[in-house]
Amino acid sequence: LKTAYLAQNPEYDPKLTVIEQAMTYAGADIPEYMCRSMLNKAGMENHDKKMADLSGGERKRVALAAVMVKDFNLLILDEPTNHMDNDIIEWLEEQLILYKGAVFMITHDRYFLERVTDKICEIENGRLITYEGNYDKYLQMKAERQEMALASERKRAAIYKKELRWIRWSAPARTTKARGRIERFKQLEESKLEIEDPHLEIGTSSSRLGKKIIELKNITKGYGDRVLIRDFSYMVLRNDRIGIVGPNGCGKTTLLRMIAGFNTIEGGDFYFNDKRINDMDPGKRGIGMVFQNYAIFPNMSVRKNVEFGLKYKKMSKEEMQAATDKFLKLVHVDEYADR
Repeated sequence: LKTAYLAQNPEYDPKLTVIEQAMTYAGADIPEYMCRSMLNKAGMENHDKKMADLSGGERKRVALAAVMVKDFNLLILDEPTNHMDNDIIEWLEEQLILYKGAVFMITHDRYFLERVTDKICEIENGRLITYEGNYDKYLQMKAERQEMALASERKRAAIYKKELRWIRWSAPARTTKARGRIERFKQLEESKLEIEDPHLEIGTSSSRLGKKIIELKNITKGYGDRVLIRDFSYMVLRNDRIGIVGPNGCGKTTLLRMIAGFNTIEGGDFYFNDKRINDMDPGKRGIGMVFQNYAIFPNMSVRKNVEFGLKYKKMSKEEMQAATDKFLKLVHVDEYADR
Protein backbone atom coordinates (compact mmCIF):
# COMPACT_ATOMS: atom_id res chain seq x y z
CA LEU A 1 0.00 0.00 0.00
CA LYS A 2 1.45 3.36 -1.10
CA THR A 3 -0.23 6.40 0.43
CA ALA A 4 -0.05 10.15 -0.17
CA TYR A 5 -1.38 12.72 2.28
CA LEU A 6 -2.39 16.38 1.90
CA ALA A 7 -2.66 18.14 5.25
CA GLN A 8 -5.34 20.75 5.92
CA ASN A 9 -2.70 23.40 6.69
CA PRO A 10 0.65 22.07 5.44
CA GLU A 11 3.67 23.31 7.35
CA TYR A 12 6.17 25.24 5.28
CA ASP A 13 9.55 26.96 5.55
CA PRO A 14 9.16 30.66 4.70
CA LYS A 15 12.81 30.87 3.62
CA LEU A 16 12.44 28.22 0.88
CA THR A 17 11.45 28.88 -2.72
CA VAL A 18 8.41 27.24 -4.28
CA ILE A 19 10.46 24.50 -5.99
CA GLU A 20 12.57 23.89 -2.87
CA GLN A 21 9.46 23.49 -0.73
CA ALA A 22 7.78 21.24 -3.30
CA MET A 23 10.88 19.01 -3.40
CA THR A 24 10.90 18.89 0.40
CA TYR A 25 7.24 17.84 0.46
CA ALA A 26 7.64 15.28 -2.35
CA GLY A 27 10.78 13.57 -1.05
CA ALA A 28 14.23 12.85 -2.47
CA ASP A 29 13.03 10.05 -4.79
CA ILE A 30 10.92 12.43 -6.94
CA PRO A 31 12.87 14.05 -9.84
CA GLU A 32 12.89 17.85 -9.88
CA TYR A 33 11.52 18.07 -13.43
CA MET A 34 8.38 16.16 -12.32
CA CYS A 35 7.83 18.61 -9.46
CA ARG A 36 8.25 21.57 -11.79
CA SER A 37 5.79 20.09 -14.28
CA MET A 38 3.14 19.46 -11.59
CA LEU A 39 3.64 22.94 -10.10
CA ASN A 40 2.92 24.41 -13.55
CA LYS A 41 -0.25 22.33 -13.85
CA ALA A 42 -1.30 23.60 -10.40
CA GLY A 43 -0.84 27.19 -11.53
CA MET A 44 2.43 27.84 -9.66
CA GLU A 45 4.71 28.83 -12.52
CA ASN A 46 7.07 31.11 -10.56
CA HIS A 47 9.22 28.43 -8.98
CA ASP A 48 11.74 30.87 -7.48
CA LYS A 49 9.24 32.84 -5.40
CA LYS A 50 9.67 32.60 -1.62
CA MET A 51 7.04 30.70 0.33
CA ALA A 52 6.78 33.67 2.71
CA ASP A 53 5.47 35.80 -0.18
CA LEU A 54 2.63 33.43 -1.11
CA SER A 55 -1.01 33.61 -0.10
CA GLY A 56 -2.64 30.76 1.83
CA GLY A 57 -4.16 29.39 -1.37
CA GLU A 58 -0.86 29.51 -3.24
CA ARG A 59 0.93 27.64 -0.44
CA LYS A 60 -1.80 24.99 -0.56
CA ARG A 61 -1.22 24.65 -4.32
CA VAL A 62 2.47 23.93 -3.73
CA ALA A 63 1.60 21.19 -1.23
CA LEU A 64 -1.07 19.77 -3.57
CA ALA A 65 1.36 19.62 -6.51
CA ALA A 66 3.93 17.81 -4.34
CA VAL A 67 1.29 15.25 -3.31
CA MET A 68 -0.08 14.67 -6.81
CA VAL A 69 3.39 14.01 -8.28
CA LYS A 70 3.92 11.00 -6.00
CA ASP A 71 3.29 7.34 -6.86
CA PHE A 72 0.39 6.17 -4.67
CA ASN A 73 -2.72 3.97 -4.63
CA LEU A 74 -4.39 5.60 -1.60
CA LEU A 75 -4.78 9.38 -1.52
CA ILE A 76 -5.74 11.00 1.80
CA LEU A 77 -6.98 14.61 1.61
CA ASP A 78 -7.78 16.77 4.64
CA GLU A 79 -10.00 19.70 3.55
CA PRO A 80 -8.40 19.84 0.06
CA THR A 81 -10.50 22.78 -1.20
CA ASN A 82 -9.71 25.11 1.73
CA HIS A 83 -8.13 28.37 0.45
CA MET A 84 -8.37 27.15 -3.17
CA ASP A 85 -9.88 29.17 -6.00
CA ASN A 86 -12.33 27.73 -8.54
CA ASP A 87 -9.76 26.93 -11.24
CA ILE A 88 -7.57 24.74 -9.04
CA ILE A 89 -10.61 23.02 -7.50
CA GLU A 90 -11.88 22.12 -10.98
CA TRP A 91 -8.41 20.82 -11.90
CA LEU A 92 -8.31 18.70 -8.73
CA GLU A 93 -11.79 17.33 -9.46
CA GLU A 94 -10.66 16.24 -12.94
CA GLN A 95 -7.57 14.54 -11.49
CA LEU A 96 -9.60 12.64 -8.88
CA ILE A 97 -12.27 11.55 -11.37
CA LEU A 98 -9.55 10.11 -13.65
CA TYR A 99 -7.58 8.57 -10.76
CA LYS A 100 -8.00 4.76 -10.52
CA GLY A 101 -6.97 4.30 -6.88
CA ALA A 102 -8.80 5.00 -3.62
CA VAL A 103 -9.40 8.48 -2.20
CA PHE A 104 -10.20 9.13 1.44
CA MET A 105 -11.02 12.74 2.24
CA ILE A 106 -12.44 15.09 4.82
CA THR A 107 -14.24 18.09 3.36
CA HIS A 108 -17.11 20.47 4.09
CA ASP A 109 -17.40 21.45 0.41
CA ARG A 110 -20.76 19.94 -0.57
CA TYR A 111 -20.27 20.66 -4.29
CA PHE A 112 -16.88 18.94 -4.29
CA LEU A 113 -18.45 15.95 -2.52
CA GLU A 114 -21.28 15.86 -5.07
CA ARG A 115 -18.92 15.70 -8.06
CA VAL A 116 -16.15 13.45 -6.73
CA THR A 117 -17.39 10.94 -4.13
CA ASP A 118 -19.34 7.68 -4.46
CA LYS A 119 -19.50 6.91 -0.72
CA ILE A 120 -19.92 9.21 2.30
CA CYS A 121 -19.22 8.33 5.95
CA GLU A 122 -20.73 10.53 8.66
CA ILE A 123 -19.80 10.58 12.34
CA GLU A 124 -22.98 11.07 14.37
CA ASN A 125 -23.24 10.74 18.15
CA GLY A 126 -20.08 8.65 18.31
CA ARG A 127 -21.16 6.28 15.50
CA LEU A 128 -19.86 5.98 11.93
CA ILE A 129 -22.71 5.77 9.42
CA THR A 130 -21.97 4.94 5.77
CA TYR A 131 -24.06 6.06 2.78
CA GLU A 132 -23.51 4.74 -0.75
CA GLY A 133 -23.60 7.49 -3.37
CA ASN A 134 -22.68 11.15 -3.79
CA TYR A 135 -23.82 14.10 -1.68
CA ASP A 136 -27.34 14.29 -3.13
CA LYS A 137 -27.86 10.59 -2.45
CA TYR A 138 -26.46 11.05 1.06
CA LEU A 139 -29.00 13.80 1.84
CA GLN A 140 -31.86 11.61 0.57
CA MET A 141 -30.76 8.50 2.48
CA LYS A 142 -30.06 10.46 5.68
CA ALA A 143 -33.52 12.03 5.58
CA GLU A 144 -35.08 8.58 5.15
CA ARG A 145 -33.00 7.15 8.02
CA GLN A 146 -33.92 10.06 10.31
CA GLU A 147 -37.62 9.64 9.49
CA MET A 148 -37.39 5.95 10.43
CA ALA A 149 -35.53 6.87 13.62
CA LEU A 150 -38.20 9.43 14.53
CA ALA A 151 -40.96 6.87 13.93
CA SER A 152 -39.14 4.43 16.23
CA GLU A 153 -38.74 7.17 18.84
CA ARG A 154 -42.45 8.02 18.73
CA LYS A 155 -43.24 4.33 19.28
CA ARG A 156 -40.70 4.10 22.12
CA ALA A 157 -42.12 7.27 23.74
CA ALA A 158 -45.67 5.85 23.65
CA ILE A 159 -44.56 2.58 25.30
CA TYR A 160 -42.45 4.51 27.82
CA LYS A 161 -45.43 6.68 28.78
CA LYS A 162 -47.57 3.58 29.34
CA GLU A 163 -44.88 1.83 31.41
CA LEU A 164 -44.23 5.00 33.43
CA ARG A 165 -47.88 4.98 34.55
CA TRP A 166 -47.47 1.35 35.64
CA ILE A 167 -44.26 2.14 37.55
CA ARG A 168 -45.92 5.05 39.38
CA TRP A 169 -49.22 3.40 40.29
CA SER A 170 -48.46 -0.28 40.70
CA ALA A 171 -47.20 -1.72 43.95
CA PRO A 172 -43.59 -2.83 43.54
CA ALA A 173 -44.08 -6.56 43.14
CA ARG A 174 -41.31 -8.99 43.84
CA THR A 175 -42.23 -11.49 41.15
CA THR A 176 -39.79 -12.31 38.36
CA LYS A 177 -42.30 -10.99 35.82
CA ALA A 178 -42.53 -7.60 37.55
CA ARG A 179 -38.75 -7.30 37.91
CA GLY A 180 -38.38 -8.05 34.21
CA ARG A 181 -40.90 -5.33 33.37
CA ILE A 182 -39.01 -2.80 35.52
CA GLU A 183 -35.75 -3.74 33.78
CA ARG A 184 -37.34 -3.24 30.35
CA PHE A 185 -38.62 0.15 31.53
CA LYS A 186 -35.06 1.19 32.43
CA GLN A 187 -33.87 0.11 29.00
CA LEU A 188 -36.62 2.19 27.38
CA GLU A 189 -35.58 5.18 29.46
CA GLU A 190 -31.92 4.86 28.45
CA SER A 191 -32.63 4.35 24.74
CA LYS A 192 -34.15 7.79 24.15
CA LEU A 193 -33.17 9.21 20.77
CA GLU A 194 -31.15 12.41 21.00
CA ILE A 195 -32.31 14.83 18.30
CA GLU A 196 -30.00 17.75 17.57
CA ASP A 197 -31.42 21.20 16.97
CA PRO A 198 -30.44 22.07 13.36
CA HIS A 199 -30.85 25.80 13.92
CA LEU A 200 -27.77 27.88 14.67
CA GLU A 201 -28.32 31.12 16.54
CA ILE A 202 -25.72 33.79 15.89
CA GLY A 203 -25.57 36.48 18.55
CA THR A 204 -24.89 40.02 17.38
CA SER A 205 -24.36 43.27 19.19
CA SER A 206 -27.42 45.38 19.86
CA SER A 207 -25.93 48.69 18.71
CA ARG A 208 -28.06 50.58 16.21
CA LEU A 209 -26.58 50.64 12.71
CA GLY A 210 -27.42 52.97 9.88
CA LYS A 211 -28.12 52.02 6.29
CA LYS A 212 -24.46 52.49 5.33
CA ILE A 213 -22.21 50.17 7.37
CA ILE A 214 -18.71 50.24 5.83
CA GLU A 215 -17.32 52.69 3.31
CA LEU A 216 -13.97 52.26 1.55
CA LYS A 217 -12.53 55.36 -0.13
CA ASN A 218 -9.61 55.17 -2.57
CA ILE A 219 -7.93 52.21 -0.86
CA THR A 220 -4.46 51.23 -2.08
CA LYS A 221 -2.34 48.28 -0.92
CA GLY A 222 0.68 46.41 -2.21
CA TYR A 223 3.79 44.50 -1.23
CA GLY A 224 7.03 45.89 -2.66
CA ASP A 225 6.59 46.42 -6.41
CA ARG A 226 3.42 44.33 -6.50
CA VAL A 227 0.20 46.34 -6.25
CA LEU A 228 -2.78 44.27 -5.07
CA ILE A 229 -5.41 47.00 -4.71
CA ARG A 230 -5.30 50.45 -6.31
CA ASP A 231 -7.68 53.35 -5.66
CA PHE A 232 -10.56 51.04 -4.68
CA SER A 233 -13.81 52.52 -3.37
CA TYR A 234 -16.93 50.67 -2.24
CA MET A 235 -19.89 51.07 0.09
CA VAL A 236 -21.29 48.15 2.13
CA LEU A 237 -24.95 48.52 3.07
CA ARG A 238 -26.64 47.07 6.14
CA ASN A 239 -28.20 43.94 4.61
CA ASP A 240 -25.53 43.20 1.99
CA ARG A 241 -24.16 39.66 1.63
CA ILE A 242 -20.99 39.98 -0.43
CA GLY A 243 -18.77 37.23 -1.80
CA ILE A 244 -15.26 38.07 -3.00
CA VAL A 245 -13.87 35.85 -5.76
CA GLY A 246 -10.56 35.82 -7.57
CA PRO A 247 -7.42 33.73 -8.08
CA ASN A 248 -5.16 32.80 -5.18
CA GLY A 249 -2.85 35.66 -4.24
CA CYS A 250 -4.91 38.50 -5.75
CA GLY A 251 -5.55 40.17 -2.36
CA LYS A 252 -8.93 38.86 -1.16
CA THR A 253 -7.78 38.06 2.38
CA THR A 254 -5.63 41.20 2.47
CA LEU A 255 -8.71 43.33 1.78
CA LEU A 256 -10.70 41.71 4.59
CA ARG A 257 -7.78 42.03 7.02
CA MET A 258 -7.47 45.74 6.16
CA ILE A 259 -11.16 46.33 6.84
CA ALA A 260 -10.89 44.52 10.19
CA GLY A 261 -7.73 46.48 11.04
CA PHE A 262 -5.17 43.67 11.00
CA ASN A 263 -3.31 44.95 7.91
CA THR A 264 -2.17 48.51 7.27
CA ILE A 265 -3.14 50.46 4.14
CA GLU A 266 -0.92 52.63 1.96
CA GLY A 267 -3.60 55.05 0.93
CA GLY A 268 -7.29 55.83 1.37
CA ASP A 269 -9.76 55.77 4.25
CA PHE A 270 -12.08 53.32 6.01
CA TYR A 271 -15.37 54.40 7.61
CA PHE A 272 -17.54 52.26 9.87
CA ASN A 273 -20.99 53.67 10.61
CA ASP A 274 -19.72 57.05 9.28
CA LYS A 275 -16.75 57.06 11.66
CA ARG A 276 -13.20 57.04 10.28
CA ILE A 277 -11.42 53.96 11.64
CA ASN A 278 -8.03 53.93 9.86
CA ASP A 279 -5.99 54.10 13.08
CA MET A 280 -8.46 52.42 15.41
CA ASP A 281 -7.45 49.26 17.29
CA PRO A 282 -8.99 46.12 15.62
CA GLY A 283 -10.74 45.12 18.83
CA LYS A 284 -12.52 48.46 19.09
CA ARG A 285 -13.78 48.75 15.52
CA GLY A 286 -16.89 46.66 16.07
CA ILE A 287 -15.99 44.41 13.12
CA GLY A 288 -15.72 40.65 13.60
CA MET A 289 -13.50 38.48 11.43
CA VAL A 290 -13.10 34.71 11.17
CA PHE A 291 -9.59 33.96 9.92
CA GLN A 292 -8.51 31.24 7.49
CA ASN A 293 -6.15 29.88 10.12
CA TYR A 294 -7.40 31.13 13.46
CA ALA A 295 -4.69 31.61 16.07
CA ILE A 296 -5.27 29.82 19.35
CA PHE A 297 -3.23 29.72 22.52
CA PRO A 298 -2.18 26.08 23.05
CA ASN A 299 -1.31 26.65 26.70
CA MET A 300 -4.78 28.01 27.48
CA SER A 301 -7.99 26.00 27.94
CA VAL A 302 -10.79 25.99 25.37
CA ARG A 303 -12.81 28.27 27.67
CA LYS A 304 -9.97 30.80 28.05
CA ASN A 305 -9.46 30.93 24.28
CA VAL A 306 -13.14 31.78 23.77
CA GLU A 307 -13.11 34.36 26.56
CA PHE A 308 -10.05 35.98 24.97
CA GLY A 309 -12.11 36.53 21.82
CA LEU A 310 -14.77 38.31 23.91
CA LYS A 311 -12.39 40.56 25.82
CA TYR A 312 -13.21 43.67 23.79
CA LYS A 313 -16.95 43.37 24.38
CA LYS A 314 -18.38 45.41 27.24
CA MET A 315 -19.43 42.49 29.41
CA SER A 316 -19.40 41.77 33.08
CA LYS A 317 -17.58 38.63 34.25
CA GLU A 318 -20.92 36.84 34.66
CA GLU A 319 -22.10 37.88 31.17
CA MET A 320 -18.83 36.70 29.61
CA GLN A 321 -19.08 33.35 31.37
CA ALA A 322 -22.70 32.91 30.25
CA ALA A 323 -21.83 33.84 26.64
CA THR A 324 -18.87 31.45 26.66
CA ASP A 325 -20.95 28.58 28.08
CA LYS A 326 -23.65 29.17 25.46
CA PHE A 327 -21.15 29.15 22.58
CA LEU A 328 -19.29 26.06 23.81
CA LYS A 329 -22.57 24.15 24.06
CA LEU A 330 -23.69 25.41 20.65
CA VAL A 331 -20.59 23.99 18.92
CA HIS A 332 -20.62 20.79 21.04
CA VAL A 333 -17.27 21.29 22.79
CA ASP A 334 -18.62 22.11 26.26
CA GLU A 335 -17.27 18.83 27.66
CA TYR A 336 -13.74 19.97 26.69
CA ALA A 337 -14.15 23.51 28.06
CA ASP A 338 -11.51 23.32 30.78
CA ARG A 339 -8.94 21.23 28.94
